[in-house]
Amino acid sequence: LIISQKYKDEAFAECSRIAGIIALELKPGKHYDPDFRRQEVKLTPKGIDELSKRSQDMPPIWRSFHRATEIVRQALTAREFFLRDRDYVVEEGKIVLVDRSTGRPKPQSAWRQGLHQAIEIKEGLPPSDATETLASMSFQNFFRLFRKLSGTTGTTKRAAGEFLKTYDLPVIRIPTHEPCIRRRFPDRFFSTDEEKYIAATREVKRLRVVGRPVLVGVDSVRASELLAKHFTDAGIPFDLLNATRLKEEAEIISQAGRPAKVTIATNVAGRGTDIVLEDGVADLGGLHVLAIERMDTGRVDDQLRGRAGRQGDPGSTQCFVSLEHDLLRRFFPKILLNAFSTVLSSKSPGANLLIYALITYAQRRNEHLGRQRRQ
Repeated sequence: LIISQKYKDEAFAECSRIAGIIALELKPGKHYDPDFRRQEVKLTPKGIDELSKRSQDMPPIWRSFHRATEIVRQALTAREFFLRDRDYVVEEGKIVLVDRSTGRPKPQSAWRQGLHQAIEIKEGLPPSDATETLASMSFQNFFRLFRKLSGTTGTTKRAAGEFLKTYDLPVIRIPTHEPCIRRRFPDRFFSTDEEKYIAATREVKRLRVVGRPVLVGVDSVRASELLAKHFTDAGIPFDLLNATRLKEEAEIISQAGRPAKVTIATNVAGRGTDIVLEDGVADLGGLHVLAIERMDTGRVDDQLRGRAGRQGDPGSTQCFVSLEHDLLRRFFPKILLNAFSTVLSSKSPGANLLIYALITYAQRRNEHLGRQRRQ
């Protein structure tokens, strides 16, 4: 929770532009090493030498090596780790942040310490005014100010330890109103994203023939647009719900339970609501939720699965995972993923089980890093 104010700083704006130019000239592996796991950039000795020369191009107040390194590193971070239509969208010439856990835009938010301006420069936009923090407080400390604190959510069991440690609150499981009869099919694995999208298109076509509605879950605007193109080429009618199309959310969710209805949605889709099945759909097997990737945390996976099989309705879920998934790239070297791709292509016994363990490990490591950051 941050209270900040903007102020004019022409030197900072000019410095951001120069840092963006320098960042384009630096080469990964030669001048810097990106750490995808921690989302940090480390300059190599060659990078340090190059930056020492180029820092003289900066405005006088930014010419010290330490300050020049700070702002160039932000420019490199913007280039390597923050992707358009995943972490942010560009609307009316402005950068709008996207909440990765919900898929919703955050128009009143901005990144700090020059990162927001670095992303604007990357996208060819004029840098906005700098901001200074007047007051800040973590969400955890804010919530602990309340004398009475409680909450209800369907996916909190995974975070029971953190709730106890942070808020001294136990997590109690309440039985569902009706027995859950949702079926979960085994994950399917693919070497490339393209193979995954093709397989997803075939699966959706098969389910539409049966008459079942399908909710296809993705983790970014970019992935939703790519999948939408595949569906369009295959002649599959669909509704698209992502951070750039929120106005139609209520109408799209209200129709998602119709026979043979296909809905592509980011994590925003119908959270906390029941997708009502129309007459006859339950007899066909109910809503099928097809996740196109594992999300960054298991809780978000559970939220997506929970769209099917609500209130005792029948339903099913399945996840398609590619070895090009960003979560795997963050935690495993490319050479290892290439080796697993070869094993998968050869259809070796146990390949799927091995990759399942790989993606589960990556997800748990990411959750652990998230807990560390919050701590």
